[in-house]
This record gives sequence, C-alpha cells and structure tokens, in this order.
Amino acid sequence: MNSYPDTTIVVLAAGAASRMGESKQLLPYGDSTLLEYHLALAHSLNPAEVVCVLGANAATIQQKIDLGNVRTVLNPDWKSGLSSSLQAGLAQVDGSVSRMLVMLADQPWVDQNHLRQLLDGNPELTSATLYPHGPGVPAVFPSSWFEDLRQIDGDKGAKKLLMDRREELRLVHPQILPFDVDTPDDYERLVSGSRKRD
Repeated sequence: MNSYPDTTIVVLAAGAASRMGESKQLLPYGDSTLLEYHLALAHSLNPAEVVCVLGANAATIQQKIDLGNVRTVLNPDWKSGLSSSLQAGLAQVDGSVSRMLVMLADQPWVDQNHLRQLLDGNPELTSATLYPHGPGVPAVFPSSWFEDLRQIDGDKGAKKLLMDRREELRLVHPQILPFDVDTPDDYERLVSGSRKRD
C-alpha cells in the first residue's frame, strides 16, 4: 500500500452540530466514535502528518478522545464558518509537504479506497470528490492552491473555489456517495446500515 509523505491530512471537526443536538464528533461509531473513525482512517494512509481542527465542544472532545497522535489546533473563530477551520488547518501544514487532503469528521462512508483514488492522481492537480451538485471534499489540494484557500470565507469551505475552478480539477466519483451526518435521522441511517438518503 502506498504511503503519502508528501501530504498532510486535515480533519475538520470544529462545528457545533446544532442540528444533531449533541456533539456528533463523539457519537458512537463502530468500536469508537465518529471522530476517532476519521482520524484512524487518516492515519491508515501513512501521511506526513494528521491535523485535527476543533472548535465547539473542544474541551469535552479532548477529555474523551486521545488525540495524542494528531496535531490538534483550536479554531476560536469556528462560528464564522467552515472556511475559518480550513484555514486554521492549513496554517499547520508544514512547508516541506506539497499537498493537503481535507476531510470532514462527519462523512463515515468515505473509505480508504476513495481517499487513495484522490491521492494517487497527478500530485500537481487538485483532486475532488464528485457529487451530483458538483465537486466537494474530501479533496486533495496541491500547494499551488494554498494562497487561494487562505482567501476564502464563510460557511461553504472550499466549495465555491472548487466550483469556480472546476475545469482544473481531477474529479473522483465515489462508489458510495458520502453524506454528512448532520441530524438524528442521518445518524439513524448510518447505524442501521442504510445507504440511501432521502
């Protein structure tokens, strides 16, 4: 299996999960929690480093999850939207790596195979997940995109940038379409094994 010493993986886990009504990062999933699943998935790729961005409920998450094997960064501006968390993670990316893989901490149907398909493409291209509505994350950004990522704002993260530069992207269609676990109904679909979202 390939390792990716040229890549830092940034897992975004700073949201308040207001629609869930509780910290979804700590929801049980498999033998651990939703956040631990994503961090283990990131480590399984053998990247240069794994960075986890926390915000809301950070103290509780740090008390309940061992984050000793990741670089943890707190985003004090998490309320301003996903873009601030992305930039907080990007600020931790060492200058010796040439790419950043961005993952969300609430997409448990993203698997290692899909992430490897993103990472195994041309390292000079941005590789993004293809959804029915367009490109999104997980996505791999080469360092040539870092300055543009520093300029985005709001709660759409990199989505608008990916849409605006879609002609430059390498798009990867997932075998199982990822969805965000945002609500109790989403979580029930997850734990019941249903792969269909209304």
